[in-house]
This record gives sequence, structure tokens and C-alpha cells, in this order.
Amino acid sequence: MRYELKLNPLYRAVIEVNPYAFHEVEKADEERKANPPTSHFGLHGIPILVKDFIATKDKLNTTAKSYTLLKSVDPWDVGVVKKLRESWTIILGKASLNE
Repeated sequence: MRYELKLNPLYRAVIEVNPYAFHEVEKADEERKANPPTSHFGLHGIPILVKDFIATKDKLNTTAKSYTLLKSVDPWDVGVVKKLRESWTIILGKASLNE
């Protein structure tokens, strides 16, 4: 995951990183080491990026590539993000949009 973030200045794919993501990844790794893998885990600990127009509740801006929406933090997760979190997926951050 750190490798992808090192390449970001070149590709500019990630516009914002979840401030809690690294803590969540470490926690998921510890849980996987402590418990044998089962179907319950599903996407447990898999980090993903969501596009910038998808609302997330973890202090990430949802700007849809618009400067007027900067500092626009949503208090809820949209349905798809809620489902991803229920399957223990980690929202790494927001991915950029093309024009």
C-alpha cells in the first residue's frame, strides 16, 4: 500500500488518503493473524479507493472534482461504501476523476 502512495506523485490517482487507513490495515492484519481464515472475513483488510464523487463518512472530502465543494465532508456513507465496510474492506482514500 505504501508503494502505491509513493507512485502517486507520478500518476496523481489518489487525491486524498483516509487518515485512519493505516491503523485499520494494521488492526485487520492482527485480526487475521489471531483467527484462522473463514468465509466470514470476505474482503477483510483489503484496501480500496473510491472515486471522489462517492460519499464517505471518514473525514474525506467529497468534491466530485469541484473546488467549490472543497471542505465538503459527508456525515454518512453511501450504500455501496456501507456494504464494503460491512465486508471489512478498508477505504484507503479518494481516487481522482477525469474531466
